[in-house]
Amino acid sequence: MFAGLVLSTSIPQAFGARGVWFASAYAAMQVGHTLFWLLSVPRGRAAVRWNAIRILIWLGVSAVFWVWGGMAQNVDRRLVLWAVALVIEYAGPMARFWIPRYGASAVEDWYVEGGNMAERCAAFIIIALGGSLSRCAPRLRSDGECERACVKRRSIVARTSSADSLSTARRIGDDAW
Repeated sequence: MFAGLVLSTSIPQAFGARGVWFASAYAAMQVGHTLFWLLSVPRGRAAVRWNAIRILIWLGVSAVFWVWGGMAQNVDRRLVLWAVALVIEYAGPMARFWIPRYGASAVEDWYVEGGNMAERCAAFIIIALGGSLSRCAPRLRSDGECERACVKRRSIVARTSSADSLSTARRIGDDAW
């Protein structure tokens, strides 16, 4: 949580004086999250543990570029190093986190729970809605332009939420919908 606070306060100056703070906090969060995952997986679940190890290696390599870029004094060099770090982070899943001598992980070993993904998407929509409302509220004009935009966003969120609820109900067999 502390790393998230450091990260969020460093963003405005990430390409300036706070680059190393930003990069270190981001790298610590990525590597720390994956390390915690590895340590919390039971030893009997070898495939999941190996998946965590592979991801940890990929994120560890990208962390080097994040921190190295944060320490760079030249903004162009920082941008290039951070771009390399991003490419590594995006290439990892595409390469199925391949590592030498141990190969790649099988997609079947990736444990992704649909309910968790739906909750994250819903939270994103709530945050987007809250942002639009907080931005629109002070700017309400007599012509109602901003109000119409906010109402339109609310109806989109309502339709998305009810569609998610409907698909969830169908999945669990609830005939109430």
